[in-house]
Amino acid sequence: MKSEHIVRLVLLVIAVGLVILLVFLGHFPIWLAVMMALAALAVNGWLLAWEDELPGGFNNPHPPKARLPPSRRPWSR
Repeated sequence: MKSEHIVRLVLLVIAVGLVILLVFLGHFPIWLAVMMALAALAVNGWLLAWEDELPGGFNNPHPPKARLPPSRRPWSR
């Protein structure tokens, strides 16, 4: 089995599990639970792709050429 098929199968299992939780524990209508699960998967995929494109991310592993001085980095106060 290709890894692509395994990923799709895992995503399907996660989506079905989320729908079951929303319907039985949250008492949501099934159509709303399905829409929420699909939206959650879509937003998660978009956020992962966005984060991977950032400098130092998976698709852009090299740091940017221009670096801020150490005192100007947001996490150093």
